[in-house]
Amino acid sequence: RSSAASDVYKRQPQEQPDYLTFASAGSVRAYFRAFGAPPESCTCVCIGPVTAAALQERTPAPFLTAPDISAASIASAILHHKTSAFFRRKRGHEL
Repeated sequence: RSSAASDVYKRQPQEQPDYLTFASAGSVRAYFRAFGAPPESCTCVCIGPVTAAALQERTPAPFLTAPDISAASIASAILHHKTSAFFRRKRGHEL
């Protein structure tokens, strides 16, 4: 890790995020360079297919891709995922 990335890492909360969003292939590369693989408990969300391809090259973990290239579409993908998970748990089906 670079010293700047280490400084950011030290300031981050100790709790793990539920979602990690990527808005470009460059952000995927930068994240992995600075921090390595995302936490296993975290679901990654990509803004589009180019970003998704960059993420897929770096991790076998499943992730979400927003249907449209916009911040609103990323939010919609997260809400849909959270809602789907909630209803699966309500019916007794753990993820």
